[in-house]
Amino acid sequence: MTSLQRGYLCAVASSLGLGLAIAASRGAYEGGATPLAISPVRATLLALLLWLLCVAGRRRLILPKRDMLSCLGLGVLAAHMFYGNIAAVETIPVGLAALCFFVYPPLVGALSAALDRRWPSAAIMGALALAFAGVGLALGVGLDSLDPFGVFLGVSAGIACAVSVLWLARGMAHADPLPVMFWFSAVAAAILVPTALFSGEAKLPVTAAGWAACLAVIACQVSSIPLYYAAVRLVGAENTSMLNNLQPLTSIFAAWALYDERLGLWQWCGALMVLGGIVWMQTVLRLRSPRPQRAARPPSTR
Repeated sequence: MTSLQRGYLCAVASSLGLGLAIAASRGAYEGGATPLAISPVRATLLALLLWLLCVAGRRRLILPKRDMLSCLGLGVLAAHMFYGNIAAVETIPVGLAALCFFVYPPLVGALSAALDRRWPSAAIMGALALAFAGVGLALGVGLDSLDPFGVFLGVSAGIACAVSVLWLARGMAHADPLPVMFWFSAVAAAILVPTALFSGEAKLPVTAAGWAACLAVIACQVSSIPLYYAAVRLVGAENTSMLNNLQPLTSIFAAWALYDERLGLWQWCGALMVLGGIVWMQTVLRLRSPRPQRAARPPSTR
C-alpha cells in the first residue's frame, strides 16, 4: 500500500470514527450514562495518547510562552467541543446533532473572509448561503419539538471547532501540531474532570449495552484524532477535509441502522444542502489554491 493510499484510508477511518462516535453516544445515554461521564475520559485518554506519540517521536513538549497561552485558549474551546458535540445527542436526534456541529466548515470560510477584511467571491458566497440555508431548513422543520439547549450545544460546539481551526491555522501554523494537540487536550481534561467530579452530573452506564456504547464513543473519538493528523500529513489538509464530509452522513446512517432514527424529507434536503455547500466551497478553494511544482528530477548517473 502506497503512502497516498494509507493517507486516504486514515482520512476515511477518521471521518467514520467521529461520525460513529456521535451515534454511539445515544446508546450510552440509553444505558444510563451522561455526557459528563464520557467527555472527561475522552479528553484524558486523548491527552495520554498524544503524550505517548510525542515521547515516542522525541518531540519537544515545552513550547514558547506565547504558544502555551494559545494552547490554554484552545483547551477551553476543546473542552466545550468535546462536551457539546456529544451532549447535544442527549436531547435532539443524532442526525440533527451532527448537522448542528457541521456548521464549522462554512463558518471557517465566513470567518476567514472577515479576518482578511474581504468579501468572499460570488461562488464562495453561494456555497456559504446554501450550507447555512440547509442548516436552517433541517432545524426549522419541527423546531418546536426540538430541545433548544440541545441545538445550542451542537451549534456552539461547531462554532468552537471553527474558531479552533482558524486559531491553529493562523496563529499556530509554525508549531509542531502533536505537542499543540497534547496541550490543548490536557487543558480540556483539566477543565472537564473537575467539572464531572464536583457537579454530580457524571453518571456511569447501568447496562452492558450502555458500557459497550460508552467504550465505542471513547475509542472512536480518541483514535480518530491521530488518524486525522496522519491523513493531513500524507494527503494534505484539502483532501482530508473533503473526505471529512463523510462524518455527518455516517452519523445519520448509523442512527438509522442502530436506533431506527429517521430524518424527514425536508431534513434530508437540508442535510444535502449543507454537504453540497461545503463540497462546493472546498472545490472552489481547492481550484484556486496554487499547485505545488514538482521537484526537478536529478540527472541520471548512468
